[in-house]
Amino acid sequence: MRAFAKIVAVGVFIVGISALSQTASATTCTFGSVIFDGVSGADLTSSTACADAAGGGPLGNDTQANIDALDPFGIFDWVLADKSDGGGDNAIVLLDVVNGITSGAWRVDSLNGYTDVFLTLKSTNGYAAYLLDTAFLSGDWTTANIFTNKQGKAQAISHISLYY
Repeated sequence: MRAFAKIVAVGVFIVGISALSQTASATTCTFGSVIFDGVSGADLTSSTACADAAGGGPLGNDTQANIDALDPFGIFDWVLADKSDGGGDNAIVLLDVVNGITSGAWRVDSLNGYTDVFLTLKSTNGYAAYLLDTAFLSGDWTTANIFTNKQGKAQAISHISLYY
């Protein structure tokens, strides 16, 4: 029975990844330690992986229900800790985020012992999730590569969410 449950879980994860790729914007997210400079680099620094959910539809917002449905990064029990426009259980507090801009910084005072943490950048009709390198408590972000309008200009975030 365990083998069947594992196969089902893997199947659900693959379906989630397939849904991500079907709804992703023309440009996919990038992760790493150096911020995007107009040519290359990360959308969110201090990140080790990313997943797109751009394009609207049922996956277009980083709600708890959508995160639960997608199970990003192969983890199935994410909890909303904080959100730059309010919400979460505050197990980890997100600091220094300004909504309505195209680039900025994020910071937490402590990860409170959590080793699996991700941030989402929510803009326009989608979001991108970034698994954090938990050796760092801060980083920079930009929408210049991931969320752009028809003229190629970066779109502002509506909010950033923090999950553990």
